[in-house]
Amino acid sequence: FVRHGLLDNRAIRTHATELIAHFSVRTPGPDVAIGTLSGGNMQKVVVARELSSKPKVLLVAHPTRGVDLGATEFIWQRIAEARDQGASVLLTSADLSELLALADRMIVIYRGRIVAAFANTAEVTPEVLGRYMLGMAEQPHDERKAALA
Repeated sequence: FVRHGLLDNRAIRTHATELIAHFSVRTPGPDVAIGTLSGGNMQKVVVARELSSKPKVLLVAHPTRGVDLGATEFIWQRIAEARDQGASVLLTSADLSELLALADRMIVIYRGRIVAAFANTAEVTPEVLGRYMLGMAEQPHDERKAALA
């Protein structure tokens, strides 16, 4: 976005307009201050900014906290697309449904120790996760080791 040492405002505006369309950001236009958007649209702007560079590694923490169901679904789809396009995604979230919807593998840490690991999340339920998260259960060491391999 720099041309002859100066910002190329036309290129910046074009890029912003493309991201607004691709990430379905509800805004009157690219000149509107982000702080005036709804929480869900602000979150979409952050997701658009991070994913537009096609990262190889994506660290995501609570990506849908405080957003409505429509924005949540949209953000989940974009994270899954990045994963499907080869990005490694490390997701942390307090929302169990979010973890179960997006995670291929899962690790539960309780008091600084890995207490469970799942290489296949298809069989994991919120109840199972809850038991590990509350320190009520611990997977046998060999099962954790196998899941982490």
